[in-house]
Amino acid sequence: MKDYLSCFFVLFILLSCSNKFEEGSILEQQVYQDIFPKLVDKTFKDHRKMFVPPPPPYIQGAANNEHTRKYKDKEEMDEAFRQAVENHKVYLDTTDFAPLTVIVSDTVAKYSKKDKLISRHNNINFDTQCIKSSFKIDVSNIEMPVGYDLKYKSDFRESLEGLKNADWEKYPNKEQRHLHKFSGELNLYQIYFNKEKTYGFLHVGFYCGKLCGCSYRVFVKKINKKWVIDDIQNLGCA
Repeated sequence: MKDYLSCFFVLFILLSCSNKFEEGSILEQQVYQDIFPKLVDKTFKDHRKMFVPPPPPYIQGAANNEHTRKYKDKEEMDEAFRQAVENHKVYLDTTDFAPLTVIVSDTVAKYSKKDKLISRHNNINFDTQCIKSSFKIDVSNIEMPVGYDLKYKSDFRESLEGLKNADWEKYPNKEQRHLHKFSGELNLYQIYFNKEKTYGFLHVGFYCGKLCGCSYRVFVKKINKKWVIDDIQNLGCA
């Protein structure tokens, strides 16, 4: 009799989790569809538009060796920096950038044990009891702003490094970097919700090459039947 009860209990748990998996995947698809444009804007880095501070100006002819150069005073350095910032703003406003390809991992990564460490945020309990398998996110219904092109990682035979190298081979000059199409890829993870399914969190990884990338923890909430990003924590960049 005990064996029958044990089997029944295990079966009940499995069926309960199975239903949660199916419901969870559908809900996660909806969340990703609602937040994805903003998620890309906040976590995906476009190297073509990043501001690179100029080197400090030095007195021409004072020395040829960089270790013995005589640099200008702080006021002149500050002015040179401000001018570089203004020039970069003009560059962003007047440059016609090629559409940026956002490479997305084919599957939303499954449960990670480290996620158990996050049990509360703003006094909200998250349901991490059932461990579900990874699933493929559907990007076909995601509406992105003009200038972005969503692609699965499996759409390319080359690695990200190979794609970026091909960009530089085709457009080798710094002045042509606005024509580059590849900057990085997003690795997506499953979303954990509170029991009311009104709040949740997920991890997002931005990868831009060897020893290059950022990791984020993103909190989402439901407002008027739409999911929005509530908070983004930068866990570190390399």
